[in-house]
Amino acid sequence: MKWLWRYTSEEGTLWKEVIVAKYGELNPWCTEIVSEPYGWGVWRTIRALWNSMEENVFLKVGNGNKIKFWRDGWIDQIPLSESFPDLFSICNNPKARVCECWTTQCWDRSFRRLLNDWEVDRVASFLGKLGGTNLVTMHQIELFGSTTRMANSQ
Repeated sequence: MKWLWRYTSEEGTLWKEVIVAKYGELNPWCTEIVSEPYGWGVWRTIRALWNSMEENVFLKVGNGNKIKFWRDGWIDQIPLSESFPDLFSICNNPKARVCECWTTQCWDRSFRRLLNDWEVDRVASFLGKLGGTNLVTMHQIELFGSTTRMANSQ
C-alpha cells in the first residue's frame, strides 16, 4: 500500500516515470492493470492492491486539474458518467477535467445539442448535485484515507 500511496503523491520521480512508461497510466492515481502473460513482477502485485486502497480513500478536488469531470468519482464517490449517463452521452467533452468546467462564478457545462423538454429536469438534478461544489485554486489533488464513503469536494 505504501507504494500505491507514493505513486499518487509523488510527481516527476524517476521510478514513477519508469512504471508509467512500462505499464501505462489509467489515471493520475494508478497504472493500467498489469496483464503480462509471463513472469512475476513486483508492480503487478502492488497494482493488484489498488482496488482495496481505492475503497478506503476519497478525493479532495483542490484546483481540479487532475480530476476528470465525468469519469472520476469526485462527488459522492460515483462518477457523473454513471449518475447521469443520458447527459454524459450528449456532453461536448467527455474527457474534460474539473478545472475546465469551472468558471470564476459557476459551472460551465455545454452539450452537443439543444436539450429536449424531458431532459431539462435531468439537467436541473445534475446542476443541483454540483450546486454546493466549487474549486480552490491554490491546492493540488490529494487522496485522503477514509473508513467510510464521504462527499469529497470543497
